[in-house]
Amino acid sequence: MANTEQGDDYIRRFAAFIRSHEQSLASAGFVPRTRHHSTSQSEPYNLLSWVTPSQPQRHTSPVVLSIDPHHLSYILMRMEALGLNVGDMDVKLETPLKQNAYMSLLAAKDRDAQSIFSIRSTLSAVSKLSLGPSLGWLMGGAVQPPSLDTELKHMYSLMTLLPALSLHAFSARMITELAEDPPVDNALPLDVFKSLQSLEMTDVDPRDYIGWDQLSIGLRSFTIRRSSVEDVSDVLVDAVANDMVRRKGDLKTPVKNRPRLIHHASSIRSQHPSISPDGLPHSPPAEAPPPTLPAYTWASLRHLALPDNALTFFPSAPTPYLSALQSLDLSSNLLVSLPPCLSQIPTLTHLSVAHNMLDSILGIGALLPEVRSLNLSHNRLDSLCGLERLPRLRFADLRSNALEDSAEVGRLSQCMEIEDVWIEDNMFCRTEPDWRVRVFELFRREGREV
Repeated sequence: MANTEQGDDYIRRFAAFIRSHEQSLASAGFVPRTRHHSTSQSEPYNLLSWVTPSQPQRHTSPVVLSIDPHHLSYILMRMEALGLNVGDMDVKLETPLKQNAYMSLLAAKDRDAQSIFSIRSTLSAVSKLSLGPSLGWLMGGAVQPPSLDTELKHMYSLMTLLPALSLHAFSARMITELAEDPPVDNALPLDVFKSLQSLEMTDVDPRDYIGWDQLSIGLRSFTIRRSSVEDVSDVLVDAVANDMVRRKGDLKTPVKNRPRLIHHASSIRSQHPSISPDGLPHSPPAEAPPPTLPAYTWASLRHLALPDNALTFFPSAPTPYLSALQSLDLSSNLLVSLPPCLSQIPTLTHLSVAHNMLDSILGIGALLPEVRSLNLSHNRLDSLCGLERLPRLRFADLRSNALEDSAEVGRLSQCMEIEDVWIEDNMFCRTEPDWRVRVFELFRREGREV
């Protein structure tokens, strides 16, 4: 088949990449950025220093391992065939993998190919070699390259220590052995990534994966971009609870998700009783409470990014577990107001709601008393009323809003720590020729330098 690659060839190519980038992959852990820190503090700890312990440590640029579900699934199947613990590969999804749609079309053309289960059975028949990477070959002491089994075991060892991972949409090139019958019905376990600090998922659905009960313990940075998730509680709460129940009870199918939270227009409609077929009014059914998770769930999470997901709200269910969250990115969504539940995250100091549909920020002082960096750009704000109640605000991006009077920016002069303000591309920038002078004068009167 065109545009495919033999599985063995891919394993060799992947292993070569791993071996040549081990130090860079180890440097990709989550490191918080601060204005003032020493050089020794800024250098990330090398989690993979055990691979080449005799070599001096050198500064390397971080490299994040990026892989698509198709190739990751194949690697995990090969590792599972060697008896390595990669998690449960037989958990069925309620709906097939959404990103596998085009692969399903390929599979429909020829059902005579081996099923995914027969492929796994074939892989499980391979010989079992001793565990441990071939460090002698790594150091140049052997001419013969390691066997595929040795490469897979070495890759497994590294993946268990990997600090950062990026999962992205399927690539055009597929593994030959899976091209005719891709695994579209099974969830993909992430159990092998035991040391992840940073996880980014782009154009994939997090609900197609399992292992969140373990990932939620150590992750410090989590990004979901362009997914089909409408309620992030499905991932931050329900998926964790599902995995906990499944791991204890060996369930092969997901626990039924609770009803989605009512929001926006739906919440307005729910205030009025609907009419049943018998003509009598009735109220909507009460929603089930969200599951209760252990206190350590998401306790390490510092940065949560949910850009470009068409979110219309941010739920309150996850907020009790976001006890250490410092940065939240809700940019490029469909928010019409600031989520009220932000007041339940007192540690939040950086918020981006850029590229939404906000038309008011009244009450922002009560929601974000500790915020230092605030991105409100590309919204519909015609007033900045409320910003003056943010005493710790240092950075404000107000570009591309609907502000008609430069005097509105003067509200920020009441913020004692304000340093940087971005206000280009507002209406007053076109109607007031001397708007820059006026704005600087507003801050000068209060003794502020911006």
